[in-house]
Amino acid sequence: MIQQLIDEKNKFIKFSINNKFLYFIIVLATMLSYGIKLVGLNISIDTEAIIDDFDVQMKAWNSIDRFGLVAFKKLFSLHSFNPFVANFLTIFFLFFTCIFICYLVNKISRNKIKSPTIVILPLLFLTHPIFAEQFNFTLQSFEVALSMFLIVCSMILINMYIEYKTPLFLFLSIIFSSWSFLTYQSLIIFYISLSITIVILLLNFDKNLNLLDYLKVISLFLLVFICSMIITQSLVFIGHQMFSIKSTDYLNSKITWGKLPFIEIFSILKSHFKNILLAKGIFYNLGFDISILSCFFIFIKKIILKSRFIAFEILCVLLLNVSPFMLTIFMGNVEPIRSQMPSMQFVIAFNFLYVAINLTTKSFLVIFISLALVISFRQGVTTANLFYSERAKYEEDVIFANRINIQLDSLNVSERKNYSLVLIGEKTVNSNLVIQGETLGHSFFAWDIGGPYGTSSRAVGFMRTLGYDFKYPSNEEYKKGLLLKEKMSAFPKKNSILINDNTIFIKLSD
Repeated sequence: MIQQLIDEKNKFIKFSINNKFLYFIIVLATMLSYGIKLVGLNISIDTEAIIDDFDVQMKAWNSIDRFGLVAFKKLFSLHSFNPFVANFLTIFFLFFTCIFICYLVNKISRNKIKSPTIVILPLLFLTHPIFAEQFNFTLQSFEVALSMFLIVCSMILINMYIEYKTPLFLFLSIIFSSWSFLTYQSLIIFYISLSITIVILLLNFDKNLNLLDYLKVISLFLLVFICSMIITQSLVFIGHQMFSIKSTDYLNSKITWGKLPFIEIFSILKSHFKNILLAKGIFYNLGFDISILSCFFIFIKKIILKSRFIAFEILCVLLLNVSPFMLTIFMGNVEPIRSQMPSMQFVIAFNFLYVAINLTTKSFLVIFISLALVISFRQGVTTANLFYSERAKYEEDVIFANRINIQLDSLNVSERKNYSLVLIGEKTVNSNLVIQGETLGHSFFAWDIGGPYGTSSRAVGFMRTLGYDFKYPSNEEYKKGLLLKEKMSAFPKKNSILINDNTIFIKLSD
């Protein structure tokens, strides 16, 4: 086995030497899309929670069965959180996820996909704006990126098992997949998408395989997947029993099958699919439509040429394009945009690569690669704009928090830790730089407005990260604030702040 690992290392080094241009382009695209995360430090929704109380956040993740995420945090974070370290490691592992995906594709294609064709795969993948929504959750971004990397490593290990017939590679693949599934559940879909991709690549580049050989490869992916799911669910069960962890309905509550009429669920799904295909919103573009349409032209060409196993290949490509929607269909509901990563952007990127490797006319190939590069650049700029927007929102929130505390200083409130802070209403972002997504661009002073504590919990948590160590309000104190609000004006007017014993009430809006 040691010699096999050495051989694989040498293959990877050779791949890297022969693809310096690929590395250079991925570095440029990474810096364009994510560079601001290293130079403009800020925190976003939920990150205030892990900074303020690390253990409470660990319990919250355990309650939604993200044991892998908790294990990663305790292994790497030293019981604290540093946004710079999180952002650096996120970008680092996203970069190498792209490199390893390219290595995997190159390995299966037997070095037949050269630059610049292979470049379109990582560019379309890593620049996609959906990553901005996911990596805006700085508190878990590194662990999610690392788990993506482990899924790709799992695929390489399966391929190594096929090549060397060493069982330990298959065992390691199961371990990597299990840990990734326990870290972030949507990575299960990524595993499925990558598995289908490998079968499609084999259909295009290994003409010596027969149908039984392909079925054997598929059975290996199924074996690793089933074993990983068994390990995952077993660890979840053991964890709940041994540590008395109570699960929340965070995930199950989103499933609508059996809760809503079928017609209503169908309408929800139809609207969601329509939004994606019509590229509605900041997170979608016509890349998906273009890639699918282009695939159909390749299908027609292959049918005319009577390619081997063309029906099987078409089925695999269709399943691949359905895979990003598996979670949506399973839930009967629209999942958060961040949960669509990384399968959605990977499938789009691979569609473009699939078309490119099947184009035999050089002029068409040049046009198609140029189109992919234009889409990648536009995606990269959009992703960078979303992170810039989030930075602008954070700075506005900091300014507003300071304004509140300047007012409190004028009222002789000195020791913040002696006071509970109740905020009534919300303060939305005013900057015209801000672009709002599901979580991107939303103020700490406007989040959870309909919750049992209004915006108070989020805003107090945020202000505690700035050194204003207020106590969190009780539900009774918040209800009292709702009764008092009619007598108050909106901040910063004179009677917008009331101090009652050790509770501060601030009305943010009517």
